[in-house]
Amino acid sequence: LLRGGGVGSGDGGGGSGDAAGSAGASGAKHAAARHSVSFSWLDGRVWMRVYRIQEAVGGGGVLDVAEIGPRLVLAPVRIIASGFGGAVLHAAN
Repeated sequence: LLRGGGVGSGDGGGGSGDAAGSAGASGAKHAAARHSVSFSWLDGRVWMRVYRIQEAVGGGGVLDVAEIGPRLVLAPVRIIASGFGGAVLHAAN
């Protein structure tokens, strides 16, 4: 999980938010949001999704999870065992 400001974090600033939320350009206080990046291997492709996790409206300890993007699907040509060489673990047909 990632914490803090940045693009799309809802803090109103250019990444100056802290984990507890910050007063943005409008002076409004925003709830803290966490972000999660998911990588999955399915059908020979790498699927990436980005989610925002925050407390639901009304609180009560209920969490709200929303996919916020970007979505990305990668079709690897070759996966090798080490950074710059080694055994081929996967090769596209």
